[in-house]
Amino acid sequence: MNSELLQCPDCGDRRFNWIIKQVQFGNVHRFEDGTVDGEGMKMGEVVGSDFDELGPYCTGCDEHKDPDELVAVEENK
Repeated sequence: MNSELLQCPDCGDRRFNWIIKQVQFGNVHRFEDGTVDGEGMKMGEVVGSDFDELGPYCTGCDEHKDPDELVAVEENK
């Protein structure tokens, strides 16, 4: 299946981010102050993301974008 690289129509940036939920395997620690935290040692499967709910987050514009509004990157640029 072919694909095309997309960019932000407003600023032209090609870098986006979104949050994924991923299973982690590792150790759990209790610290002297009583807090407990996990130390990820191995990544498991991705079990969800906010991509479909919020869309990709444009790092250039600093805001979420509708995926349908993104434009194809022009190869000559």
